[in-house]
Amino acid sequence: MKRNKLLTQKRKRPFFGLFKAIVKLFTKKPKLIVKGQPLDDGCLLLGNHANKNGPLMYDVYLPLYTCKWGAYQMLCGYKDRFLYLRNVLYIQKNGYGKFAATIKALFEACFSKFIYKGLNILPSYPDTRLLGTVKSSVEALKNDVSVMIYPEDSSKGYHDVITSFLSGFTLVMSQYKKETGKDVAVRPAYYHKKKSLIIVGEKYYYDELTKQGISKREFPEFFKNKVNELYAYAEREITAKRNKKQNNRFAGDKVSTKV
Repeated sequence: MKRNKLLTQKRKRPFFGLFKAIVKLFTKKPKLIVKGQPLDDGCLLLGNHANKNGPLMYDVYLPLYTCKWGAYQMLCGYKDRFLYLRNVLYIQKNGYGKFAATIKALFEACFSKFIYKGLNILPSYPDTRLLGTVKSSVEALKNDVSVMIYPEDSSKGYHDVITSFLSGFTLVMSQYKKETGKDVAVRPAYYHKKKSLIIVGEKYYYDELTKQGISKREFPEFFKNKVNELYAYAEREITAKRNKKQNNRFAGDKVSTKV
């Protein structure tokens, strides 16, 4: 994947830009919290999927141009998209009945490929074809284009607290290091749909982690925990705000009683 193609896509998405503008009209802008260093280009982001909401919300509200990993079926023909949406997304992962899943899939399969292309999706595969996606991801990173991966194992559905991470992203980390001799910055991210928050964590690096005694095999567990820590951070912030509002209301009630 060449740099000029990646970067000119930013300016050649007029229809998707219109779609994003419509999304903004019907969604609440999430509060963005960035921990540690400011956001910059050319980083590897590991985020939660938040069912099917995460990729779109990250693209609309995270101030970074990114390529993202996504199910390869969604970049295929209508039949493949329909079958993936019905059998995998809605029945397997969301527990829909077959009839409801079929209706939703029939409709969404019509326009979902347009959205996927607008999101700059790199197809994720369950076999050796994934190596091509890894190569494209490394090329993007080498050209200062950030890559976002959603490594959670969602085979049994999506959860607020992620239960396990798949290891595909570690291939990107090691291949980038092999080709450049440098470490790519890896940052956990979490989109909290109910509370309308996007939190991006601190940067981590391959060498720094291995020096701490964390092996490459342990990276999925390590980063899964870091993403879950962002969820816990969001919950604490929300609780603190709720308590503050309640205290202010209680104080106001006391004042009005005295008056």
